[in-house]
Amino acid sequence: MRKWLIRVTVNRCRLEHRRTGRWRRAFIALTHLFDRRGPNAPAADSLSRDAERQQMHQALQSLDANTRSLLVLRYFADFDSSEIGQLMQLPESTVRGRLCRARQKLADRLHQTGYRHED
Repeated sequence: MRKWLIRVTVNRCRLEHRRTGRWRRAFIALTHLFDRRGPNAPAADSLSRDAERQQMHQALQSLDANTRSLLVLRYFADFDSSEIGQLMQLPESTVRGRLCRARQKLADRLHQTGYRHED
C-alpha cells in the first residue's frame, strides 16, 4: 500500500509540474505577442498595444462561455484537442470542429470592432 501511495503522489506531482509549465509557456507566449516591439518601445506603440489588448479582451468576453472556454484552454492553457475533450467530455473531432467555429466567431467579433493586426 505504501509503494502505491508514493507512486500516486509522484505521478500527481509530475502532472502538476506539466500543467504549471503549460501556463508558464502560455504566459510567455502572450507576453511576447503583446510586447513584440520590445520594452523600449515609444509611448505611441504602448498605447496601440493597450488598445489591441482591450479589443481582444472585449471580443473574447462577447463570446458565449463554452466558446470562450475552448479558446482559453487551447491557446492560453496550451491544451490539445484530446485533453480538452477529456475535460469537457467531448470527442476530439467535436472539439476540433468547435475550435474552428470559435476562431471564426472571434475573428468576426474582432473585425466588427475594427481590429487590424499589424506585424
